[in-house]
Amino acid sequence: MPAFIRELFRLSLPVAMLAAGAFGFVTLSSVRDAPQGDSGADAREPVETRLVERYDGSVPLRADGVVVPFREVRLATEVAGRISTKPDVCRAGRFVEQGTVLLEIDRTDYELEVRRFERELKQSQDSLEELDVEIQNTTELLKLADEDVHLRQRELKRLQALAARDVVSESEMDAGRQAELSSRNARTGVRNQRRLHRKRRSRMEAVRDVVRTRLEKARLDLARCEITSPMDGVIVEEYVEVNSYVQTGATLLTIEDTSSVEVRCNLRVEQLFRILNQPHLERQARRQDDESYELPPQPVDVQYELAGQTFVWSGVLSRYDGIGLDEKTRTAPCRVRVDKPREVRFAGSAGPVESGGPRALVRGMYVTLQMELESDAPLLLVPELSLRPGNRLWRVRNEQLDELHVRVVRVLPESVVVSDPHGDLDAGDAVVVSPLPRASAGLKVREADGP
Repeated sequence: MPAFIRELFRLSLPVAMLAAGAFGFVTLSSVRDAPQGDSGADAREPVETRLVERYDGSVPLRADGVVVPFREVRLATEVAGRISTKPDVCRAGRFVEQGTVLLEIDRTDYELEVRRFERELKQSQDSLEELDVEIQNTTELLKLADEDVHLRQRELKRLQALAARDVVSESEMDAGRQAELSSRNARTGVRNQRRLHRKRRSRMEAVRDVVRTRLEKARLDLARCEITSPMDGVIVEEYVEVNSYVQTGATLLTIEDTSSVEVRCNLRVEQLFRILNQPHLERQARRQDDESYELPPQPVDVQYELAGQTFVWSGVLSRYDGIGLDEKTRTAPCRVRVDKPREVRFAGSAGPVESGGPRALVRGMYVTLQMELESDAPLLLVPELSLRPGNRLWRVRNEQLDELHVRVVRVLPESVVVSDPHGDLDAGDAVVVSPLPRASAGLKVREADGP
């Protein structure tokens, strides 16, 4: 029985296949051809187009950054002593103006040191005055000695004249010579004494100058007992309290300069290239070697969003934060300086913010930086509806479609600023803004009827 069934199945399979082929042939033969349209109708696809315009505006560049202090100073004591006074303004978070007294060190020891050197200076001055009197007396004695020598020499000459006539004896001549010699010896002694007084005066002047220098140092140490703010700023940290003893060089507090702030950011290489290759920079004179490592002063809008509003500060691209690229991110670290961190305005408004929002740009804020740059390539303005997925455009030329790939530079209301890296798109070209369900390169098209 099983063998019979297998044989029957083997014989009936070809017959079934032939029957199926015949049925399919009959079915396909009964299908009619599609009705042909009127040969006189236009077969071109209707499309709506708009003209491309040239864009002469600026190109935005956006980057993120974080606000950091422009300058942070650690105040240290220059003298040792006990903290005697600490005003309430010397607290973390308080704003202080330049010259405000923050701390005072006990002055007692330094005042005593000043008085001691003042007395020593007075003594040195008195000693010099006494020496000046002695020098003056010695000068008078020298005049008298000169007169005595002159008289003795005249007496000796008279004796010599008399001795020539044998009027005086040899003993009288020796006595005259001895008197003249004694007077000259006395004069020499007075001269030596005057020289010695002058030398002593030079030495005492040096001693007086040393005392005077020590007095100036003591007065300077006394002035350093009062520690004042070197700038307008906010106290960030404080490390001492009243009655604390501090050594010379000990850190007392940290103060942050609020006259300016900086924004630390990282620019990609292509962004940095766009900044450095603006047309107006190329028109300037060739830069010096020392300026090759500096950034151009590019204006920057520092934007901070809060409660659905955007607040703006005016800054300038200041410098590189070091040199070269970051090894991890391959970006260029840069600094943007804001010289007036308290002048804030709303985005799109030139007037200052009267109320609400941040009053100043402070450290730690995450902000957005926006720069308006000149483009080094021609820019075109196309309708927003003409841009297809993948930054593609359909251009109509000679009633045929051409597919172009562009780079989006800026998005405006109802239009887009693009650049064509290949240079195929130009102002005055027509681009398709209507839907194209079966668009392809070379498709014949025509302008659609209607507005």
